[in-house]
Amino acid sequence: MPLIQAEKAPKSLARLSSYLFLVQIAAYALPLVTIPLLTRALGSDGYGRLIFATTVGSYVLLLVDFGFSLSATRAIAVNRQNRDARSRIYLATTLSKSGFLLIGVLLLLVINAIIGGIGPDPKLIFIALGNAISSILMPDWYYQGTERTHIFSVIALSSRLAALPLLFCYVHSPSDIWAALAINCWMPCVGGLVATGYLWLSREIRLVQISATDVWDHIRSGAPCFVSMAGVNLYTTVNMTTIGATLGPAALAYYAVAEKIVRICELCNMPITQAAYPRVAAEVAASKSRAKELIKRIASVQLCIALLLSSVVIIFPDLIVKLLFGQSFGPAVAIVRIVAFIPLIKALSGVFGTLVMLNYGLTKSYTSTIVGAGVLSVCLLPIMLRANGAEGAAMNWLIVETGIAICMILMVNKSNVLNLAPR
Repeated sequence: MPLIQAEKAPKSLARLSSYLFLVQIAAYALPLVTIPLLTRALGSDGYGRLIFATTVGSYVLLLVDFGFSLSATRAIAVNRQNRDARSRIYLATTLSKSGFLLIGVLLLLVINAIIGGIGPDPKLIFIALGNAISSILMPDWYYQGTERTHIFSVIALSSRLAALPLLFCYVHSPSDIWAALAINCWMPCVGGLVATGYLWLSREIRLVQISATDVWDHIRSGAPCFVSMAGVNLYTTVNMTTIGATLGPAALAYYAVAEKIVRICELCNMPITQAAYPRVAAEVAASKSRAKELIKRIASVQLCIALLLSSVVIIFPDLIVKLLFGQSFGPAVAIVRIVAFIPLIKALSGVFGTLVMLNYGLTKSYTSTIVGAGVLSVCLLPIMLRANGAEGAAMNWLIVETGIAICMILMVNKSNVLNLAPR
């Protein structure tokens, strides 16, 4: 009998969110302990080089994820009581991810050969590919779909905690950038091996026959989410790589400070969205009225949290930057002020986009919104950079996120899936 019983009554969203909150602590809050070390040991130039390598590596991570974090989670949630179906989904998704990793590495090699080196340290980029490999090994989407996030949370948190003493032991100067990148990007692979091994040893999944059609069907189901995630990268990751390539590592480091603060603020809401997504998917299939009430409760909590965090950032940017990154990162304060309300804006788009549009069959509208925003960002970015440098890139990010939230609210209102439109 498998140790993970999908047939048990669903856990409360608060409990599921608390487990995922542990994962987000591992991904974002724990680095707060190491950020002062990294910024002081590597300096603004070295920290910028580290961010640039990680950012370029994230393009391969994007390809490997391919939207499976949403599409596979939804598929597992719908088939949580069918072991063979879950096994087919797991195998098809893992095989697809592995194929995309191979494609991504080949593309990087070709691009690196054509342009004679990606950035100042091409070898650092290949070390950063550990994040993409850990995405294959860590089946977080499976644990979320079965609402057994407590197991995955403990494993992910443990692997992140294990990296802390290694960073303090081996990172002391700018020359230790290799060790810093390797530890940050490859330690999650250890947790991924444990999480995957647990699924097999507990007989939660088994080896079943899958066909090329199964793999293709999963790729096709993840394609809309991949397109939307690629659109997100057009106004997030592209911003950072462009800054690094045009303004240099120091400017990228200052922008990365603001970006990191926004991500840390998102930490408090992301676990709620991740826990709620499969639950809302199941409720939409069973009872749309219950799904509507659930979404309303989630929205009220998330918006209150985001408003509080954005207010703290806009009132105390100097203190936050000084405590976390040090005096030398003072130029980042102006950028932080610009992006301070992005967590609140993203909370809105998370509710109306991820929870509502993706679960109510508005995937095409969701995707077109994200892609359109990405295209707009790419068009605006050169102008904003030329006029205001890294601060201009931050303004560009704020404009795009605001546009996305407004468009999603309008489309949900127009579709009337939540009966928001006046009768």
